[in-house]
Amino acid sequence: MNNEAKQLKLGFLLVWIVITWIVFCIGFIFCVGFTDGINQGNIKELVFGLLIGAVVGYSQWLILRNQIQMSSFWGMASIIGMGIPYLLVIFLPMLGIKIAEVVDPDHEFYLFMVYAIGGLLTGLLQVRLLKSYYLKAGWWSLINFIAWGMGSYLLWLNPNVIVGLFMCAIIIGTITGIGLVWMSKIKIQQE
Repeated sequence: MNNEAKQLKLGFLLVWIVITWIVFCIGFIFCVGFTDGINQGNIKELVFGLLIGAVVGYSQWLILRNQIQMSSFWGMASIIGMGIPYLLVIFLPMLGIKIAEVVDPDHEFYLFMVYAIGGLLTGLLQVRLLKSYYLKAGWWSLINFIAWGMGSYLLWLNPNVIVGLFMCAIIIGTITGIGLVWMSKIKIQQE
């Protein structure tokens, strides 16, 4: 660990939660509108995943770079991480690998699967960026998995899409924000 890192405070946490909430909600609505003209379901879902990854990832990067020197790869990691589950949904059946009805976007487990796996992969890609700042950076993958998985579950669970969307965004922002603040509290540079 050779980079200078600040201990993240309550103000950072509040900004992180609010920005993630606003950007996720607006981004979600924008992504739905943008992909509305795409007729092929799996491609539509893939484009949606890539866009939501970009919107959330780069907005988080803009917040985080004010606290620590953070590479813009943070946003690209989010695009890649959120895109891969959708690619798997498209290509695994083409390769003869059966994933059962879970690959059906109308199946209740679908949203949880793509968001939770997307969160995990995003976290795995972003861990390397956090390792030079935080001793406990390895937890970031699990934190993202839980945040995106729980958020998507609440989105699916709620009969009112708008309320579910708000709850999903709040959960993602809160869990990932608390995770970052927790990691920053662990003694950083052991020189």
